[in-house]
Amino acid sequence: MPRFMDKKKKPGKRVGGYIYIHDNYRHLLEEKERILIKEALNIKTQKNSSPWNIVKFFINSLGTPFVSFLWYPDFYHVAHPRLVQYTTVSGEEVVSTSRLGGSIIHRKELMVDNTRQEFELWSELTRMEERAGLLSKEHRSYIGRQTYWEALLEEKGLKICDHTLCDMWDIPYKGLPRWRIL
Repeated sequence: MPRFMDKKKKPGKRVGGYIYIHDNYRHLLEEKERILIKEALNIKTQKNSSPWNIVKFFINSLGTPFVSFLWYPDFYHVAHPRLVQYTTVSGEEVVSTSRLGGSIIHRKELMVDNTRQEFELWSELTRMEERAGLLSKEHRSYIGRQTYWEALLEEKGLKICDHTLCDMWDIPYKGLPRWRIL
């Protein structure tokens, strides 16, 4: 049973009122959320055919929906993929902006369900980053910026080896001894 089927957990990564979910898993959202995304996607495709794989949405206090279609081409292959482009729809308005290399994502296991093959690998990386203090409250507002994230890793003497956290002197390889990992 997918993790989302647990009544305590709703699908998607939830940050500051926004919900992020991978396109392949949006069918797990509530019907009203799926309809909101479908309507925004219809508006987007009329004006912009850019690729996307993550949808980010929220409804503000006035009831205005904001839906962004995000493109992370390396989502499955890179521990913290970079946002390459996004398109935001609000009402009938479309705004499209390219952001090459500026934003990255964390906790990507929250955007899929636990039936995904890489789910446990991604979850373990998140646990390692939490233990190392990389995802602590003091850093939360900044770690989505690639330059901040890289500086934080360097400051702590860490790096990402594939989907594993290791110290700066490790050569990335499978089967890294547990005592060498934070």
